[in-house]
Amino acid sequence: MSRTQTPKVLSVDEQDVGFYSDEKSLLFTDNKKLTKSLSNTERFLLAFAYGIRYGSPVPLKKKTSYVRMEYIDLDTKAVVMAAVTAFKKGDPSVLLDQSAVWDLAEQFAHEGVQLIRQQEAYKRGAMIEELEAFVVTEMDDVGNKPA
Repeated sequence: MSRTQTPKVLSVDEQDVGFYSDEKSLLFTDNKKLTKSLSNTERFLLAFAYGIRYGSPVPLKKKTSYVRMEYIDLDTKAVVMAAVTAFKKGDPSVLLDQSAVWDLAEQFAHEGVQLIRQQEAYKRGAMIEELEAFVVTEMDDVGNKPA
């Protein structure tokens, strides 16, 4: 497998742009631990976390640029790469193709948005607490690792 470069920009599906910009979504407003305004990167990562935890990769129909890679810190990149490696049955060779790694991240984020929308449609409270607990646990795990 040949090495490929990390993309400069992560994309989202055009139909998901409204979800990411919805300041009134319960995902972004009805959560005591997420009271601050979330950045585009944080919104993408929340959707990715939900998608990789509960779904499977779903190809984007129409890509639109959303997050520049320079805004994603190294710890976050490591978490995404670890999650994609785990999805690929622990095969670290997947990391040689950075384009494929981040393509999967985009696909999981797209699935995450779809799953979250479904949850918001009929269950607007419990889903947030479950997602919050998962994300907080995962971020605490990353924050507690030695540098």
